[in-house]
Amino acid sequence: MPPGVDEIRLLQTAGARRMAELAGIVASLDQAIAAMRRLESDRMQSRVSTDPVADLALLRFAMVQFVDCFVARKGSVRLAPSKAFDASGVKFFDHVAEFAGQLSGSHARVVGQTEAVVLLRRAGDRVGVVGLTTRARRPERLTRPELASLAQFMEQGRAVYAGMLEAARLKVLSEVERMTPDKLLALELREATSGR
Repeated sequence: MPPGVDEIRLLQTAGARRMAELAGIVASLDQAIAAMRRLESDRMQSRVSTDPVADLALLRFAMVQFVDCFVARKGSVRLAPSKAFDASGVKFFDHVAEFAGQLSGSHARVVGQTEAVVLLRRAGDRVGVVGLTTRARRPERLTRPELASLAQFMEQGRAVYAGMLEAARLKVLSEVERMTPDKLLALELREATSGR
């Protein structure tokens, strides 16, 4: 527990639940931004990951995590993109959401452009079929400026939620400060151990 704190009590008011949900969304956005900044840093240092799957996993995580924070859910405080960004930001969000969708399954962004090819053998003027197979061209990697632009956009979205979180925190704090000592002690007691 922080110094000077003797007990932790659980708040279960609507305002407290809203504050907790907003804090969770901000934490999700922090994770997405950290993953994107990690990829950007790797590109800046011209490091090529020894595991391209790890790079792809970080990119997919960052994109999907970010987009998910702006997908409305019944009873949720999640914002529609139009509530968080201006008109050009909404268009960019749509582009980001489409890109996030492309990072699923066997899309060319993930596995490279896959093509069917016939294998031939020449003998003078004669051509014979040796086999039929597929080949995949290496998927394109985002450049450092592209990654930086995505991370900056994610930070804009985070700033909107962080502002909402601070407003919710102040509202809940005001609510708690108005509670009598009896009401405060009637709140559910929570053990002050890590992981709870």
